[in-house]
Amino acid sequence: LQPRILCCIFLLGCLLQESLARIQGAEPDNGGIAIRAKRYALPHASKWSPDHLKGHKLSLAWFVSKYSKHMDKKETRNAVPKCFEIWANQTNIPQLPKDQQVILHFEEAKSESEADINIRFEEGEHGDKFPFDGEGDEYENVLAHIFFPDYKPFPFNGDIHLDDSQKWTLGTADHSFQSILTHEISHSLGLQHSHARMAVASAHYKYTETLHTDDKCALNWNIVGPSNWCLLVYLTSEIFPIDNYKLDMNKQETPKEKLVAVKRQLQNMGIPTCNDDNKNESDLHILLQKNLHLSESDAAVYRKISCDILSGLVKYQADSTRFVTRPILYRLFWIAANADKLKDQIGKTEMSRRRNLHRFIVEKPSSLSSELYNEEFFDAFFMEY
Repeated sequence: LQPRILCCIFLLGCLLQESLARIQGAEPDNGGIAIRAKRYALPHASKWSPDHLKGHKLSLAWFVSKYSKHMDKKETRNAVPKCFEIWANQTNIPQLPKDQQVILHFEEAKSESEADINIRFEEGEHGDKFPFDGEGDEYENVLAHIFFPDYKPFPFNGDIHLDDSQKWTLGTADHSFQSILTHEISHSLGLQHSHARMAVASAHYKYTETLHTDDKCALNWNIVGPSNWCLLVYLTSEIFPIDNYKLDMNKQETPKEKLVAVKRQLQNMGIPTCNDDNKNESDLHILLQKNLHLSESDAAVYRKISCDILSGLVKYQADSTRFVTRPILYRLFWIAANADKLKDQIGKTEMSRRRNLHRFIVEKPSSLSSELYNEEFFDAFFMEY
């Protein structure tokens, strides 16, 4: 059985999506976009076995099997649980019901053999057929690699190996152990790199102790299953990525600051729309089926929602020079919060087989009305996203 391994590559000061090397067996795959394609719909090979799950609660044990020569052992051991706590304490998605939320529980194992996730500092050849490259060069440098979880037994499932030829530090400086470990934990949980630059799972190197909405949704989708809220987060990250604007990667922007930055970027963004002169709607249908594993009927529903979102965004773009200062007065995406109550918005025949997933009772406008995707809608979303 060949392991599924992911290397995080350090390039010109940041971990870059374009330089990601994902190795299946001994062959690297440098296609960053393809890697991200199934972030929200990963196969069993990127999920922990049911033995680790009780309902929607995932329980895993970690252990530092080999420490770095650059950092104090006690301080390193004390830093590790704090990195896991970032994930365990921030998975809640307010827009989803409590019974549709993933819960993470981590604890330190008593030994390497009892751990689900072993953390090791290694150099060069270290027994897993994937040697580290030392300090690398000015173009790329592998800091760490992880082995994705797998339903099938494998000695390295979920393990995190860090290259100890790097000058690791504790804190927020370059080669921050906490930053890299928190990022690598996302992969140990089965997640690929994110296109959302502010996400912990982003390939861009930064120090953050806050999970992004995209991190939470990717994890929830992978363990609990699909939700309307996370579908729309996915669309925002993948179809019209709005968070690649220039900002301080190590600063937590306020909602207003994020909105201002988004509106500036929107002024020059080419936004695709659906009309009779192009194939965008049919392309969206294929995209949703392929990347999110939606059924034919579900893809037909969500491609319509996606087209309405894009149409509304074009109108919003035309007015993007006005910066809104009002506070957030409402919860965005009540769609997800009322996911079990959809009613009479989609053809009854179309939805009869999956009414438990897609029935809503909502205030006007409905999720299938283009009137929903107006200025207030996008203002609220971009401030919360």
